[in-house]
Amino acid sequence: MIPEPFTNGHRDHIVAQCARFHVPALNSVLGAVDGGALMSYTFVWDELVSAPVDYIDCILKGDSPHDLPIQAPRRYELVII
Repeated sequence: MIPEPFTNGHRDHIVAQCARFHVPALNSVLGAVDGGALMSYTFVWDELVSAPVDYIDCILKGDSPHDLPIQAPRRYELVII
């Protein structure tokens, strides 16, 4: 399932319909496997939440926001049942 607001909001219903018709479901929300999906993947939330703290620390120490690198998630979690 594509990670966007509609599919995220209706995740449980979509996963249930996939199970009903024996279609494997792959979701980008970590808890989807608990709801019946075959596989789920997402980035590690702890790292994503702590990344802005490092940015703020650098800015408060005098670094220019313009000079800071763009950050993206470095680790991902994959759950397969």
